Amino acid sequence: MKSLKSHVKFNKQERSGIFFLLLLLILVQLGYFIFRGYVAVGSRLMVPDVDTQQKIDLLRQNALQKDTFQIYRFNPNFITDYRGYTLGLSIEEINRLHAFRDNNKFVNSTEEFQKVTEVSDSLLAALSPYFKFPDWVSSNPKPYVKEGFTNPF
Repeated sequence: MKSLKSHVKFNKQERSGIFFLLLLLILVQLGYFIFRGYVAVGSRLMVPDVDTQQKIDLLRQNALQKDTFQIYRFNPNFITDYRGYTLGLSIEEINRLHAFRDNNKFVNSTEEFQKVTEVSDSLLAALSPYFKFPDWVSSNPKPYVKEGFTNPF
């Protein structure tokens, strides 16, 4: 019977220590609930500052505008790898344009640009307003022929 002796026996000092520990835990819990209720009441009394909120909104709009970039008119014959990447062209499309340019050929219209690069219609529609071809390409001048000239040969 001695081996079945209870291991949960406490002396008077240990019992009073456990009692004060439980009392302390209960007081902390009560303090937490009372303080939480006090803070909740105080948060309803907060009034937003309209002027400060307008300044914050203005700063957010300015930050969003800084993130956008503006596309300027450009000659599609001279698109670099980086410029093509920023415009949304794939690597294959840029390489097709560079291979075409390596043969000393030039793209002279948006249709020809699409044939060479095989770019999608939606991307071409977005980029084509920014294409800037030389004046001699867009005006299509007729070859100069002197009137009344006859070939002596």
